[in-house]
Amino acid sequence: MTEAGCAPNQFQKRTSDDALIEKYIGLAGELGRFPIEGEIRRKAKSDASFPHHGAYNRFGGKQKLLEAVAAYCRKTSGSEDVLAGVSHGDSPTSV
Repeated sequence: MTEAGCAPNQFQKRTSDDALIEKYIGLAGELGRFPIEGEIRRKAKSDASFPHHGAYNRFGGKQKLLEAVAAYCRKTSGSEDVLAGVSHGDSPTSV
């Protein structure tokens, strides 16, 4: 590859869990509720800075993702409304 004058492809770095959760919370704020998979797919297609929907699979399903969101909100100030929505199974009113 380098003999032909081409640079080798670079692997993308894994997006951190916190970054994924922040993007998920941001999308929830836009929608006014927690997004479903199709909405995550559409957002990733329309916004190059949004992670691929497959990146969220590492959490092991929506329930575990919401548990990770709740844990993130407990350690991050200003996320009380999101935490309340996760705790009660509701949608965030403002994020």
